[in-house]
Amino acid sequence: MNVAPDAWRAILRLLMHEELYLPGFVANCVASKPCATGATTARETPKSPAAGPLLSKLTRREKQVLQLVSEGKSNKAIAAQLGITEHTVKLHMHNVSGKIGVSNRTAAAHFFFEAAAQDAHRTSVD
Repeated sequence: MNVAPDAWRAILRLLMHEELYLPGFVANCVASKPCATGATTARETPKSPAAGPLLSKLTRREKQVLQLVSEGKSNKAIAAQLGITEHTVKLHMHNVSGKIGVSNRTAAAHFFFEAAAQDAHRTSVD
């Protein structure tokens, strides 16, 4: 309940548009390795072999925007962090969606997590 009213409005706006909101601490937990419970998760086994090549089609800035979206940040917060306008963030997300073949932010964030998991899996195998 210690969230600013502007943040609540942004969260509600995302939810009303069927978008995903993940607080930063949850997004960080999801993006990191599974907890030490020993259980295997879907994140440990890459599902989409095409995630890596598709991710390589993105520009450096598109990858930055996608990562921040996957952390649950709003367009306004992303724009402020990267020093660009909200319109530019929307444009980057439009381009990302087209390049990776998804229709919304939630699917884009899921794609990013899968690509990160594949990269981690490849790194541990090499």
